[in-house]
Amino acid sequence: YAETIEKEVEVKMLEEDISDSLAGINSDYRKLIELKWKTQKSNKDIADLLDSTEGAVKQKLYRARKALKTKMRQMEGS
Repeated sequence: YAETIEKEVEVKMLEEDISDSLAGINSDYRKLIELKWKTQKSNKDIADLLDSTEGAVKQKLYRARKALKTKMRQMEGS
């Protein structure tokens, strides 16, 4: 039981770290990440919503993930 609670706390802390990091990145990247992971949209659906191509969405998602990782590392170091 204690392990379950500990894991729940760790997940909650990670979610908070991700949310804080998302707030600190480019708004276009943040929107892409939210569409992809929070709403579970496919790359095709995102491309249609943004009047873009799947290739462009893939590339921007790659950059968005990279920016998020960088921001999380910066926050971890501070």
